[in-house]
Amino acid sequence: MKKPLTIKLLASLQNMLGMYEYDHMEVLVLEAVANGIDAGADTISIRFKQNREKRFVTFHNNGVVMSEADFGNYHTVSASTKKKGEGIGFAGVGAKIFMAAWPSAEIVTVTGEGSKVLVSRMWREKQENDEDEVVWDSTTDGTRVEDVAGHAILDHERGTAYRVRVPDEGYAQLRKDLREILRFWFNGALVSKQLSLIVEGVPVLPWKPAGKHFKKTSKLKDYSMPCHIWVSNDEIPEDLRQIAYYVHGKRIKNELVDWSGQLKPRYEKRVFCMADVTVIAEHLTTNKESFERNFHTNKIIKKVKRDFYEVLEDNGYMRDTSDNIDDSGVVVNKLTERLNRVLRTPELKQFNPFAKVVSQDLPYASNNGSINVGAMAGSQTSMDAGNGTDRKLEDAPGGNLDGTSNYEDPASDKPGVLRRRRSRGIGIIPINTPHDRREGWLDPSTGAVVYNTGHEFYKRTVNNPSLRDYNLARVVITSIIRAKNGEIEMDADTTFKHFENILHKVWA
Repeated sequence: MKKPLTIKLLASLQNMLGMYEYDHMEVLVLEAVANGIDAGADTISIRFKQNREKRFVTFHNNGVVMSEADFGNYHTVSASTKKKGEGIGFAGVGAKIFMAAWPSAEIVTVTGEGSKVLVSRMWREKQENDEDEVVWDSTTDGTRVEDVAGHAILDHERGTAYRVRVPDEGYAQLRKDLREILRFWFNGALVSKQLSLIVEGVPVLPWKPAGKHFKKTSKLKDYSMPCHIWVSNDEIPEDLRQIAYYVHGKRIKNELVDWSGQLKPRYEKRVFCMADVTVIAEHLTTNKESFERNFHTNKIIKKVKRDFYEVLEDNGYMRDTSDNIDDSGVVVNKLTERLNRVLRTPELKQFNPFAKVVSQDLPYASNNGSINVGAMAGSQTSMDAGNGTDRKLEDAPGGNLDGTSNYEDPASDKPGVLRRRRSRGIGIIPINTPHDRREGWLDPSTGAVVYNTGHEFYKRTVNNPSLRDYNLARVVITSIIRAKNGEIEMDADTTFKHFENILHKVWA
């Protein structure tokens, strides 16, 4: 006879709690506040209470109260009335996950207004097999409020409250750190005034660094991502630095952007962006600490990062890379040709970061006199955006012994200068930045792979042409694969296989 699988509730909650990267007390705060946000609350109040034996933290939100049906679902793990993407939570676990954190955990939940309330109590109790299990009681079956929760609900206001029993050390921790925890995780809601958080009757103020503040709405098709950007007067702590993504006011992840080395040195540790990416809420991972990696989330996050870069660039906070373009005569034309050929093959075209039309500097005629194309001898290959055909800039008249060359437009008698045009080809730009610890990276301002000739390892290879060229190929391919790994996570074995495949095809 067929039977449904059985499940150990406490063990399942413990496994779910293990998905979170943060301390159990912090997880309790995150889930309790997120429940309030999902209920449409605009105010969440938190209070502490203790007696001789027990310590409690109560979270009260003024959101929509639970109906009797919702209340029944609340006591069924993994059952939820929430639709993924419409809020922060969707897994049907919420604050009750804290039942897995501590043997004496207890949660009293009250929802409603005045005398019309639903009340429940969850706690852990030993079973016949001498193992702990989570049990609960509620007023839905006619049990008196006093018999379920004692007098814990006498001061209940309209909305929903969670009174959680916590261990002594957790109680002391929250008394000390709760404001900073709330500010760290829900600063997006505080800055946008979407939510008021009140601890012991005193509002939590948002964190806004003193300095320049810019607002930017990043747009992609029908999606809008409001962003706040600060350039602080003082150094920003690392866990707050550069860019933080928020969904419905809750911080989801923090990222140190891959172009941070291009900031002017005095600003490297002083920029911060808050990006509201609620538009990809449906792509949250189960623990709500990151996003699923897919085409949609990648496009949104790339657009936000690009606009963040442009705000900083337009306001003079980025280094002018043209000041550092290396004139050491590094020959890159053969490598770019091979890369463009290899990354057009069906198996590897996914790794071409410039498969879409991007900006690249190519020379055109001008009245301003001649200018070096850069340290690129021989021919430079690009893709013409108009017809998709290869376009070669053959050894130009005026080629120099140091590997650089000047370009003249054959349709004009005027020397050329660098102007923007659209390109689909791989470009490589050597830049001498000794203070930057990276060997190479993708540069969103030029749409090219940057190769750091100021790096110590490069300096050790420069006098050995074969080793230098091999190292260049390694750095460029690594930069390309690292960028792809930021979109679609690959394990170590897969990453090395792709690296070797591209390297062998290019180097052979």
